[in-house]
Amino acid sequence: MKKNRRKFSNTILANKFSQFGGRCAYCGTPLTWERKKPNSVEFDHINPISCGGADTEENLLAACHICNYEKNDFRINEFRDYIQRLYKNNIEYPKMWFKFFKQLGVIEVKPWDGVFLFEKEGFTPNTELDGRNISDKNYWERML
Repeated sequence: MKKNRRKFSNTILANKFSQFGGRCAYCGTPLTWERKKPNSVEFDHINPISCGGADTEENLLAACHICNYEKNDFRINEFRDYIQRLYKNNIEYPKMWFKFFKQLGVIEVKPWDGVFLFEKEGFTPNTELDGRNISDKNYWERML
């Protein structure tokens, strides 16, 4: 059964939107406040509710649709690993459309440094989840 989500005030959401200059906290894409437009802002729970994250203002970041969709219910380090796997797979085993767009110069492949915009901006989310520090690499090694 799905939990009822908290409705955040427009003031809280506007503060989250402006926290990184109206950009996605993950990739840095400029966002718009207008709904149903390309690059409309969405709000993501840093620590997913499905994984025990809190439905609080401190657990929200502004995100573009693509990052919010792809992050799904991943935790931050899981999302980072997922992106790196996608990148590696597309470089080593590119799909036809990827090869085509790369050949046309539509896609320029650059290595990703593995750092999200919110980390570059010095924002440190609360990664405590059920008493476990999910940013601790030893935690992830124990979970595997």
